[in-house]
Amino acid sequence: MIYVTENGVSEKITCTELCDDWRIQYYKDYTNEMLKAIKDGVNVRGYTAWSLLDKFEWDEGYSERFGLYYVDFRNKNKPRYPKASVQYYKRIISSNGFPNQREVKNGEEATEMLFQ
Repeated sequence: MIYVTENGVSEKITCTELCDDWRIQYYKDYTNEMLKAIKDGVNVRGYTAWSLLDKFEWDEGYSERFGLYYVDFRNKNKPRYPKASVQYYKRIISSNGFPNQREVKNGEEATEMLFQ
């Protein structure tokens, strides 16, 4: 059995517009490869994103961003703001990684992620 934990990608820039299309593409590509592995018989039992919130990283402090939610560390209340990848990740987990059949175009296989 394989459990993929803490999967994701960090950014070294401050995402001021909460736009992280590159993170969405990373999740899409990774999920597609995982679905291909499942189709080939690999016993993948679970998957989680690396971090839901931006956090302290041992080597980089707060200079690198990891989460699906931007945390404003300069504000004493540490408000959190959803990045664009939040909605995409919600779609992945709500469908257990598989696209809704209505989202499959032209008879493509369900193992091809079509969340765009």
